Amino acid sequence: MDQQNHYEDEFLKIDRTKSSPIVYFQNTTHQFSISHPESRVLQCLLEQRETVSKATLLEAGWGRSEHLSENSLPVAISRLRKILKIANADIINTPRVGYKIEFSSVSSETIATPNDLSLEASATHLRAINIKRTLFNIGIILMAGGLILLWVNTLGSWVYVSCNKQDEKEVCQIGGIIYEINLK
Repeated sequence: MDQQNHYEDEFLKIDRTKSSPIVYFQNTTHQFSISHPESRVLQCLLEQRETVSKATLLEAGWGRSEHLSENSLPVAISRLRKILKIANADIINTPRVGYKIEFSSVSSETIATPNDLSLEASATHLRAINIKRTLFNIGIILMAGGLILLWVNTLGSWVYVSCNKQDEKEVCQIGGIIYEINLK
């Protein structure tokens, strides 16, 4: 295989023939698009299988390293970690030395798929929404109950006045007490 455009081992394959390199995990249908520097950093880590210095990784990924941002390598490593996590692999940082790739020996059946990860995130999101809806509904019920109690309390505290004219007197009943008022 052409080393410039392809890399393949027992875990994954890198194809650089497209505009963006594609990483394929062996024995699965998973594929991910990465940048050219990320593909070269990944290939360097896979070929070495031991701790690789930051300078070597910078040279592998970008060629000359003097015109790079100091975050270029950490950003590439972070993106690669997210992709490799799906295959139960990780890039281990050895402080002040470099990085090393480690694969867990896992069958392809236990590899999480992006759909599994997004379904899990969706389920978590739906649970959060259901909790919020439940709390909202409880709040509405409590408010309605409070308004009903306020209405009943207000209704019961009103004073009813009823008056009838009898002969030359007016008889009024106020709060259960009868009053007679002479109209003359």
